[in-house]
Amino acid sequence: MRKTRVFVTLGLLAALPVFGQWHRSARLTVTDSISYTSRTGGWGIGVTDEDVHIAWYDKTFSSSTVRYGHFPIGCCLESPASGIAINSDYGCEPVLSASDTNAHIDWCVDSLYFREVAGMAINPILGHGWPGTSNLCPAVADDASGNTHCVFNYYDDSLGLCLAYQRRTAGGDFSAPVEIIGPPPGSYGYLPYYPTICIGPDGNIHVAWIQPWKGNIGYGTSADGSNWTVSEIPSTPCNIHAAPSICCSKWGTICVLYASQNDEIHGVFKSGGMWNYLGNLSKAGMIGDGPSICADTSGYMWRAWHARYLSEEATAEIYCDDPYQSLTSYDSYESRYPNVTADPNGNIHIIWSDSRNGNFEIYYNWRLGKGQGQGRDLAVTCIFRPAGRIENQFIVSPSARIGNFGEALDSFYANCKITGPGSNYSKNSVMTKIIPSGDDTLIGFPPWTPSGNVGDIYEVKVTVYMLPDSNIYDDNPSNNVFVDSCIIRGVAVTATTILEPQEGDTLEHLKPNAYFTNTGTEPAANFYCHCDITSAGFHGDDYADSVLVAGNLAVGDSIFIGFDDYGCEENRSYVATFHATSATEDTIYSPHIQVHFHGPYTGVAESAEVLRIELAGTNPFGAPPSIDYLIGVPTEVSIRVYDVSGKLVEILHDGELSGRGRLHWNGKDQEGRMIADGLYFVRILTPQFDRTHKIVLVR
Repeated sequence: MRKTRVFVTLGLLAALPVFGQWHRSARLTVTDSISYTSRTGGWGIGVTDEDVHIAWYDKTFSSSTVRYGHFPIGCCLESPASGIAINSDYGCEPVLSASDTNAHIDWCVDSLYFREVAGMAINPILGHGWPGTSNLCPAVADDASGNTHCVFNYYDDSLGLCLAYQRRTAGGDFSAPVEIIGPPPGSYGYLPYYPTICIGPDGNIHVAWIQPWKGNIGYGTSADGSNWTVSEIPSTPCNIHAAPSICCSKWGTICVLYASQNDEIHGVFKSGGMWNYLGNLSKAGMIGDGPSICADTSGYMWRAWHARYLSEEATAEIYCDDPYQSLTSYDSYESRYPNVTADPNGNIHIIWSDSRNGNFEIYYNWRLGKGQGQGRDLAVTCIFRPAGRIENQFIVSPSARIGNFGEALDSFYANCKITGPGSNYSKNSVMTKIIPSGDDTLIGFPPWTPSGNVGDIYEVKVTVYMLPDSNIYDDNPSNNVFVDSCIIRGVAVTATTILEPQEGDTLEHLKPNAYFTNTGTEPAANFYCHCDITSAGFHGDDYADSVLVAGNLAVGDSIFIGFDDYGCEENRSYVATFHATSATEDTIYSPHIQVHFHGPYTGVAESAEVLRIELAGTNPFGAPPSIDYLIGVPTEVSIRVYDVSGKLVEILHDGELSGRGRLHWNGKDQEGRMIADGLYFVRILTPQFDRTHKIVLVR
């Protein structure tokens, strides 16, 4: 497979040699709301000789928090983490640069703030920016001496938005800010913004930005930051709301990646004093944004962006051109704003914001540099389809990416297994393939059609087998198998916890109630919850009650629904059915959950064989419930209370009972401590039956 990544020397474009391939993506953060990488021309990732450093902003709270994390190259974080809080108040759009063993983080809160992580030490915060103005959109880059160069916007009340530069000497303070460019005369509403910065091999500083008054990309360069030569990059009609990205190769070639006015990803490079057009990197029929570019130690340019197809249901995925491919699964979740960078060893690293876990979190991937493979090592690095949310009854063409991390040409085939409701799919790849060392390739499997219901989950397992032995025992068998999952998308509401009636109850009257849960993949809006009661043999009047739930019920959330009272006839068996329907024309999937119970028995006072033991009251209970009993002959009865973990809370009775009576529970455990509100289980055990009641205490 021919690579298309490009480097420039002596004004010529040269094709890349084949090397490296992407590993498996990994989640780095876990927050309660939204986490975003840099979106305004800077980078949220930097790599030193041994470690990967990342910065992001966590929007869990009303005041966003800047966070930082690091891990060894090739290791990724052992588990999702919340990171280290770099600031204690509001902070947004953090960017990061790295050199030696240090990471440098910059962010804006009206003014600009800077913090250095030196080894294990987090140094004090430094304030900087243009005094007395609002500062925003910082971008930073380190030079070979560890100095940090910062370019940013500041807002001048008389001029509007301007572009400025500051330099922070390694271990020291920031210099006075220097203006690079302001808005042209009479163009107060058209301002230079979204700057991006890089340092050339000769130490010169290069900056690019958006010029809305011309609709193109501006460019500035300086030897030391005190004096700037400013120009425009010709023929760069850009999306003025999308930040560009700039880098410089070891040969001194400047490359700028940007989103065009029609939302395509374009690139230009400057070599020999002339700007040249790299072309459209995205595909026709796609909307692109979030371009990011870097140069590795060999001089090659690595480019990434997010894009989606124009179809209504399409979501953004992360793409690169090495060759052109998606780095994320086609899972119907949003993947946005990649930040790509290279380390001193020639490896490439990327982070982005991904919504596959319900809210945007930071994800990471990387690929080996040239000539680092050893032995035989085939790996499944990504399952593209099926993944994430899928459509029921729609044909899917399963596919996965296979990488050769070994040192020589290799051959393989792969197997895909999909298991879940109504599926026992196991198919080999359509063809065997030969793959060069350091390359990766897309492998396809015969079509599969899901046949379950909304909310059904399927396990997808892809295994790569070496040829001619047809086994997975290469020099690293740990990566020959990849397991992912997919879920049938749609709106689904299920009665997940029925509090009354419960299976086997004997009741004179009842007030049906249950917790209904959104078990689908989309919010449920404006729906009815139903309870229908019928008696065996169709005796008595049928009962049907419904409750409208207005507004949205988020995925995974539950709501308590209580229905009207119902009186039971004597000696009748009943079935209560709980389900939901949409209040609009939209469809909603809801399984019918049934509970069997019985009306009161006649002649219980005269019958020696009668045995009734039941809870007094209805869920949820405002006080610990009592237990009513009516027992014709002496019977061994055990009544115990358990918590949700299965731990015994209290023994209400353990011995013989007879006659009519009531057992009272004081709401305390065996140690005499008052229990907390929540869900508990009352187990009633007799020689005739073993029954467990769920109770909810809400005091």
